Amino acid sequence: MGDTSRVVRIGAALAVAAVVCQSALYLWSWFVLDRPLYDIGNAARFNSSAGDVSVAAAALVAGLLAISVRAVRVPALILTPLLVFLAVDEGTEVHETIARHVIGWLHIPHAGPGLVWPFLYAPLLVAVGLLIMRIALVAPPQARQMFEIGLAALVLAVLAQLVWGAVGDRLGYLSNAHIFEIVVEEGGELGGWLAIATGFAGVLAAHQSGLARRRAPGRPAPRTGTAR
Repeated sequence: MGDTSRVVRIGAALAVAAVVCQSALYLWSWFVLDRPLYDIGNAARFNSSAGDVSVAAAALVAGLLAISVRAVRVPALILTPLLVFLAVDEGTEVHETIARHVIGWLHIPHAGPGLVWPFLYAPLLVAVGLLIMRIALVAPPQARQMFEIGLAALVLAVLAQLVWGAVGDRLGYLSNAHIFEIVVEEGGELGGWLAIATGFAGVLAAHQSGLARRRAPGRPAPRTGTAR
C-alpha cells in the first residue's frame, strides 16, 4: 500500500496545484489585467488545452490498466477509446459545435451550448462514469477516493455549464459571473480528470506492488483484495 499511497498523494497534489494555477490565471487576467485569459497573446486555446491534456492523461493510464491488470481489463479496454474521443472532442470543441447547430435547428431561445450538449452526450457520459465506477470497485481505498472526488468534480463542471447555458444570456458574456463560471467549469474538468487519472495510477501501483511481493523469495503476498 505504500507505493499506492505515494502515487495518490503525488497525483492529488498535482491536481490541486493545476486547478489553483489555472483558476488564479483566469482571475488575475480578468480582475487585474481587465482582459479574459484567452484574449492574451496565444492563450486562446488555454482552457481546451488544459482540459484535453488531463483527459488524455486519464486515457493513457486507463490503457496501461487494460494491458496490465486482468481484474479491470474489460472495462478499461472499453473506457480507453471513449476517453481518447473525449480528449479530442475537448480540444476541438466538437460538442459545442454540435450543440450550436441543434439550437439553431430547433430554434431554442436564450439557450447556450452548455445547456444542450450535456443532454446530447448523456449516454456517453453515463457510460464513462459507470466504467470508472466499475474500476473503482477493485481499487484500494486511496485510489477509490480519488475516483469519487474526480467524478464529483466533473458533475460540478457539467452543472456549471448547464446553469450558465440557461442564464448566461441574461447575465452577459464575459461578465464577472461568466468568469467565475469558467473558473468552476474548467477547474472541475481539469481537477476531475487528473483525480481520475490518479485513481487509475493508484490501481496500477497496487497491482505492481502485489506482483513484486509475490515474486520476492520466501515472502508470499498477503491477500488484500486489491486488483490483480
